[in-house]
Amino acid sequence: MKAQVLFDKKGKVIGVLHLLSEFSLQQGPNRQPMFVLIPGPGQQQATLRIPPELESLSPVELHASVKVEMSGESPRLVAREKRGKR
Repeated sequence: MKAQVLFDKKGKVIGVLHLLSEFSLQQGPNRQPMFVLIPGPGQQQATLRIPPELESLSPVELHASVKVEMSGESPRLVAREKRGKR
C-alpha cells in the first residue's frame, strides 16, 4: 500500500493522502479526479510505501506514528520511536 506524504526537511510528516490504488495516480478524460499534496516552503512530497506492519492503522494513527527517513538514496516511511512516559 502506498501513500502520498507531505513532510519537512527533518522528516516530520505534515500530511498523508492514502492511495486506494495506482489508478489514483492517473488523470485524464474518463478518469477519477487526481488529488495532490502541494508542498510549501521547506516541504517535500513523495509517494511512499507504507511499511506492512503499519498498513492496518487508520489514517489518523498512521500520521501520528510515522516519519520520513531521509538517509539513503530516496525517502522512506518508517515508524517513529515511541517516547517513554515521564
